[in-house]
Amino acid sequence: MSGFSAFLRRPWPIVLVVSLVLNGFLVGALAVDWLKPHRGFSGERFARFELRRFDDRLPGEAADKVAAALQPLASQVEERLQRVRDIRSEIMRLAAEPTPDRAAVDAKLVELRTESASMQEAIQAATYDALLALPPEDRVRLVEEPAR
Repeated sequence: MSGFSAFLRRPWPIVLVVSLVLNGFLVGALAVDWLKPHRGFSGERFARFELRRFDDRLPGEAADKVAAALQPLASQVEERLQRVRDIRSEIMRLAAEPTPDRAAVDAKLVELRTESASMQEAIQAATYDALLALPPEDRVRLVEEPAR
């Protein structure tokens, strides 16, 4: 026992153990971050967002038809999302100034809301156009409660 206590009186064993624990923690954190999917908010993902209410209410092929109708919109939505990101960046730049121009910020906020509403309107119109093109026997299931 005295050999072990003499061993622990030296500083390097404690430093070694602390270093190993810290390295293990950091490697674990990096591995979790590396394995976690990093999904941006893409145009396709935004277009599919509208489908979340229909996926469990429509038969599989009907939901696929609606999703296919939205697919061509993905690139347009991606462009609009980039404009929204650019407007937000401009708002942040304006807000970061020593004396922010409130009128300029308000104008950019109006521009942001207009662009967002326009994008949402295009997606909803395409979604409901595709939905209304489905046969009545598929559409009647829209009023049913989704299966949990």
